Amino acid sequence: PAGQRPETGLTAYGDIIGQVTAGPVAARDVLTPERLVGSGLLAGQPDGHVALTLPVLGGATTGVAPGVHVDIYSTGTGQRTATDVVVLAVSGPHASASGMVGGSSLGSDGDASVTVALPASDASRVATSLSAIQAGDSFVLAVRRS
Repeated sequence: PAGQRPETGLTAYGDIIGQVTAGPVAARDVLTPERLVGSGLLAGQPDGHVALTLPVLGGATTGVAPGVHVDIYSTGTGQRTATDVVVLAVSGPHASASGMVGGSSLGSDGDASVTVALPASDASRVATSLSAIQAGDSFVLAVRRS
């Protein structure tokens, strides 16, 4: 009902068809622009922040969900490439309806991807690490205490 949905709640199929969600969606979930990949994904983030999607090891992302703060490490060098960034979206073989990505269970440790919000200067450093990653390497996330 109109009185129970968020002001930004999408109400027309045309607003949703062809869009990609930032995380899994359960039946009867309310969809807002903030839950879709695109410019709405950065809603509430500071000016000068950008969204960047990274490949991460699926089995090393336990506890990662939209809104969680993480540090990003390159598996190739072991170096931290970004500190205290906000997770905007998760996807991959272990994503659940809550948006969580967990360790392997009843399946492979396939890679996942995580979209994070970070300052443009940090994005440049992460992108440099991304371009230097050798085949088979990716990023690992360390969840920060909230």
